[in-house]
Amino acid sequence: MTIVEAKNVEFFYGARQALCGVSFSILKGGFYGLLGPNGSGKSTLLSILSGTARASKGEIELKGKRLETYSRKELARTIAFVPQETDADFPFSCREVVMMGRYSHQGILGMGSRGDDAIVEHCMEITGTSAIAERPITELSGGERQRVIMAQALAQGGELLLLDEPTSHLDIKYQLEIMELVRKLNREQHLTIVASFHDLNIASHYCGEIFFLHSGRLAGSGPVDAVFSEEMIKNVFGVPTQLIAHPSTGRPLVFFRSGGEEQR
Repeated sequence: MTIVEAKNVEFFYGARQALCGVSFSILKGGFYGLLGPNGSGKSTLLSILSGTARASKGEIELKGKRLETYSRKELARTIAFVPQETDADFPFSCREVVMMGRYSHQGILGMGSRGDDAIVEHCMEITGTSAIAERPITELSGGERQRVIMAQALAQGGELLLLDEPTSHLDIKYQLEIMELVRKLNREQHLTIVASFHDLNIASHYCGEIFFLHSGRLAGSGPVDAVFSEEMIKNVFGVPTQLIAHPSTGRPLVFFRSGGEEQR
């Protein structure tokens, strides 16, 4: 089942075109990675998919309905978006932060119900944040804070989770913790995942399909094994690489080569 259909999407920042004729489909239950250099349009595309920005041209259909026809609450019940920056300026408890994800299900007074409380507890349990529920989010490490924001997104109760660089600014331990959590949400909670990455090997290891973006255009898309190639990476990122199969998974592992190595 197709959950998102993008048709010839274009976006402009003033006179600068950030996306040009991008078309693709997102199937329910898939795990999709967006790869491309800085300025290739990854964050812009995620903003458009989330409804926080509107395409200059083209259209996005969500579950067969044009994205712009959804109300803000309807979108929040279907799509959760975790942006790249999740700075916390106020010392809300982690439980309060996760409860904020329930706003689209609450009445005009914004009062939480017992049902909301149960959902928040469940989301914190899934994300491993129950033990820090009463701690102020301002006191957490980057990895802990990211898991709380993931719990908040999960509390929205949507079907599609959008992640903009979910492992940025994290050390390797927290990167792996976050990615294992995302894979768990995909496999056990049946969330459809679309996430942007800088690390090609993380994307190769966890994603089912990849969209390569270059200068606002879709340079290639498909299953990881089919679309990962030395030629594709050279065309998109402008660097020479060597690909080998991971000894355990068989997924492509990317090694970067210097110009001198390329000549030998």
